[in-house]
Amino acid sequence: MTSSRAQVLLLSLLAALIISCAHGACTTPFSSEDAQSVFVPSDLDPALIPPEGNVPIAQLFAVGDQVYTANGTAWILTGATAELYNSRSEKVGVHFYLPQVDPKGGQPSWKTDCPPSLVTAKVVSKAQVESNSIVWALLKSTNSQGSSGLFGDVSYLQRLFTKNGLPPSFPPTEVNAIFKSPYTSFYVYYKQL
Repeated sequence: MTSSRAQVLLLSLLAALIISCAHGACTTPFSSEDAQSVFVPSDLDPALIPPEGNVPIAQLFAVGDQVYTANGTAWILTGATAELYNSRSEKVGVHFYLPQVDPKGGQPSWKTDCPPSLVTAKVVSKAQVESNSIVWALLKSTNSQGSSGLFGDVSYLQRLFTKNGLPPSFPPTEVNAIFKSPYTSFYVYYKQL
């Protein structure tokens, strides 16, 4: 098969997948394996544990950047961008920040496209576990959409096992400068029974 023919075939398959997802024909990229593969440390700080009655439904691995903006004297966290992967290393969604805080105080958001779902949350507690990485955190959902998707019923989520993602150790030299700090973490998603 020629290279150009292979490219056309690949693009055709990709287009068919996108069209099937757009028309609701996609299957969920999550399975019962995802709920069974959730690992939460037994010695986790109690402040990072959701209230009783919330059960884990999935754990995703995030690879991306924490985004910091210079305010003139310091670096301020203003966002994040990351790709989300399930236990089979399949990309299943993205993590980002809304442009503005929502009415309930949420801004960090997680989204899946097939089937579509979204959760926005706010930090309710955090713990510094490693000095060279961003904090572990418990977040409470402020908005969730897409009842057939993973994030439609999320009540709480945890950010655990973080690596890197800190702001620069040097002061900013210009206002509104942007610094993207690579990070990884696991996000554990919960729903209320």
